[in-house]
Amino acid sequence: YSPSQKHTQLSTLNFQPNKFAIIVAGGSGSRMNSDLPKQFMPIGGRPVLIRTLEAFRAYSEQLSIILVLPESQFDRWKSLCHHYNLSLAYQLIAGGETRFHPVKNGLSGIEGTEGLVAVLDGVRPFVSSKIIEACFKRAAQEGTAVTCIPLKDSARLVLPDGSNQAVDRAAYRLIQTPQTF
Repeated sequence: YSPSQKHTQLSTLNFQPNKFAIIVAGGSGSRMNSDLPKQFMPIGGRPVLIRTLEAFRAYSEQLSIILVLPESQFDRWKSLCHHYNLSLAYQLIAGGETRFHPVKNGLSGIEGTEGLVAVLDGVRPFVSSKIIEACFKRAAQEGTAVTCIPLKDSARLVLPDGSNQAVDRAAYRLIQTPQTF
C-alpha cells in the first residue's frame, strides 16, 4: 500500500490510530565542551530531556512514549528521574552505535502494526502541543509529516567548479523534529 491508500482504508473503518513518540537522546556533550551530555543539562532548573518528555505528555496522556538512550547513560537518567520526581510513563530502550540504530531500536519497542510515530531529538524541549498535533494530523492524512522552518539567512549554491550563486531562500526549509509517519 502507498501511505495514501493505507490512510483511505483506515479512514473507512473509522480507525483511531495508536500514537507513539520515539525520543532519541544519544549525545555526549562533546560539542558543548562538557562531560555532561546536553540532554541532562538543566534549563530553568530541570534537565532538558525531562522537559522534552513532559512536552509530549502535555500533548496527550494516551501517547506511548519511547525514550532511547545509550545504555551507558541509563544509571544517570534513572538518578535524574528520581531526583526530579519524574513520574510519567515511558519505555526506556538502549540506542546503538550510529544515528540509525536509536530510531530502529525505538521502532522495535512498538507493539502492534498500526499507528502513527513521531521521532524527536531529545534536546528539543520546547516543542509545542500545537506542532505535535499538526504533525500527527498531517501524517494521518498524508502518510508522513516533517516539521520545518523557513530560512532566515541568505544561502548560496556552491557549484563543483567553486563558483557560487545566490538562491531564493523562500524556496527552502530547514527540517526539524518531530518527523512523523
